[in-house]
Amino acid sequence: FFSPSVIHMANNSALLSYTPREGLCFPPPFDRSIENILHIKNEGNKPITYKIKTTAPTAYHVKPRMGILIAGETAKVRITLRPQTPPDATPNHKFQIEARPLTGDEVARLPVVQADQLWGASPPYPL
Repeated sequence: FFSPSVIHMANNSALLSYTPREGLCFPPPFDRSIENILHIKNEGNKPITYKIKTTAPTAYHVKPRMGILIAGETAKVRITLRPQTPPDATPNHKFQIEARPLTGDEVARLPVVQADQLWGASPPYPL
């Protein structure tokens, strides 16, 4: 569902990577909660912010759905499919990771600034 497993900036330097590379698996039955772990790593040498989106926001609980990663840091994101009533026999849901480097002003405000404050002001970096 994510491709490629390493996301690059416009200048082709690696911004972040994630695992599992093959994607997340939510096997049936869908009448129960199913949890997956996504690891997101900052592959660059500057702090970044990331945000995870889905085409079915009411079907999934994503925690944390956004965050800040310093260089080399990895975040552990829990993505849980909520029980479906009635169970959806063939869910075709998608996920997207948006990410961008922090500006100099945003870096100066660390660790006080929160990730949700960063996404209202700036668009994602062109990937």
